[in-house]
Amino acid sequence: MWFLLLVLALVACTPTASPNPQPVATLPFTPLATQVAQNPTPTVAEGTAVSPTNTPQPTETEVATAVPPTATAVAATVITVEPMPIVFAPGEISTTLNHTLAVGQNDVYTFWAAANQFAEISIISNNSNANFSLVGLVDGQPYKRFENENRSWSGTLLSSGEYQLTVTSLARPIDYTLMLTIYPQEQALPQTLPELAIWVGQQRHDGSSAQDVQQTLSANGFLADWREVDLTGDGVVEWVAILQQDTGSVFGPEGEAIVVSPAGLVYRYYAKFVNDGDWLLTIEHVGDLTGDGLPEVAIMRQFCGAHTCNHAYDIVGAPTGAVQSLVPATAQYPQPVISMMSGEATFVDRTGDGVADLAQYGGFISSAGAGPYQRGYTEIWSWQPAQNQFALAETILDPSNYRFHLLYEANDLFAAGDYAAAIPKYVDVVENPNLDDGVGLIIQESTYDTSRQFAAFRLMIAYLQLGDMDNATVWSGWLYSNYPNAHITEGVVAFWEDYNFNHSAALGCIATTNVLQTFPNPTGPLADLGYALPSLTAESVCPIQ
Repeated sequence: MWFLLLVLALVACTPTASPNPQPVATLPFTPLATQVAQNPTPTVAEGTAVSPTNTPQPTETEVATAVPPTATAVAATVITVEPMPIVFAPGEISTTLNHTLAVGQNDVYTFWAAANQFAEISIISNNSNANFSLVGLVDGQPYKRFENENRSWSGTLLSSGEYQLTVTSLARPIDYTLMLTIYPQEQALPQTLPELAIWVGQQRHDGSSAQDVQQTLSANGFLADWREVDLTGDGVVEWVAILQQDTGSVFGPEGEAIVVSPAGLVYRYYAKFVNDGDWLLTIEHVGDLTGDGLPEVAIMRQFCGAHTCNHAYDIVGAPTGAVQSLVPATAQYPQPVISMMSGEATFVDRTGDGVADLAQYGGFISSAGAGPYQRGYTEIWSWQPAQNQFALAETILDPSNYRFHLLYEANDLFAAGDYAAAIPKYVDVVENPNLDDGVGLIIQESTYDTSRQFAAFRLMIAYLQLGDMDNATVWSGWLYSNYPNAHITEGVVAFWEDYNFNHSAALGCIATTNVLQTFPNPTGPLADLGYALPSLTAESVCPIQ
């Protein structure tokens, strides 16, 4: 018994032998073709392609082109990581990847595309060390090999299925940026703007998504601008689009603005008129211009002649529930328009009602024949609820010290029948010694005398219209005394001879005009100071009808 205990004690004190050393587990090298076959990950660029149910299995031969043809020693040490699927953000057709290529590795990416989609790929890295290859995994078609030193590639993908992008570098590690774009397939679309507008409306009516329609228009070169705005306040946006079509014109593509609701096409603004010179429409402003809390859209069309561009605006909204133009039509343009030569518009509150107005400044014509005495002005267009449209609230003329500019102001008041307001301006034209004068384009003489004669004649008629015979005769006497031999003074004589017999200002004006028309230039240089300014002729002197 004692001996047995001693043996057991000796055994317990003896150390246990260590097991044989085991090899450290390592990641076995798996051929790239086997990796792809084991981990198929089709990727769909939303709105551009649909992934197949079964992903075709690539062969080793098909994928072999993805391995860079570098030196044997380098190739033997390359570890290829598991392919990384490229996923586009919803509604996007392109993506940018920033990555660091680790030592001894290639980066392998896969993406899915449909046959005949057009792809663009480019890579940027320090010293352009990074390069890529592209191969189709369905048919083994190589699109770019590493031997191709170009750092970008673009072309049509021939098959529907997965494609493999492999990035490698001769200098590792390295940072690179990879950019991939896959364009939607082109569709058979209408080839005229009116038909295309109807097509967009039908797509909305049929339930097509905004992303699909927008991408299709862009892929076919028909889209210049796209906005989504809730014009009616019902919680559902309207599509506001500027369609374009290249016609080869030096002015650029034609354009058409459309508004599309879930019901379809609700508004069109076709900017192509009979004459060439229209530039592409642009959306200039989106915001509340009527004070109802709903947005309106201001659209600008620009028509350019030989020297000057005309800027015209349409404002589209739905303050009464229906999407419509809120701008009055004019005789010059068949569609609603607020226009001005060389106009520049801002959208600010100029009327003090807390709602933004359209303020347009300009009025200049860049042509020698328009004359050197042009006067800029600002027009304020504001919303008028009673009329359910925008209307001209105010015209603000630039300051001027020219005598004939003041004469034009007085003439405008006279034409409006506001004789009382016109009289002090006419008096200023006659009596103010500090005003400036110019010369005409055809008759190169000063406008001083003819401006004063014209104003004095109008003072005579204005007082007569107000029933003030005394002041009417005062100003006719002023013309007799200061310009006895002027053509306009002879018109005064003809007026009073007829008026004293018929007691009609309208008949007196006819007699005046008949006399003045016998002279070649009864108003001298006022007849032509440039076509940008009013031409005052024999018929302008006495316009009462």
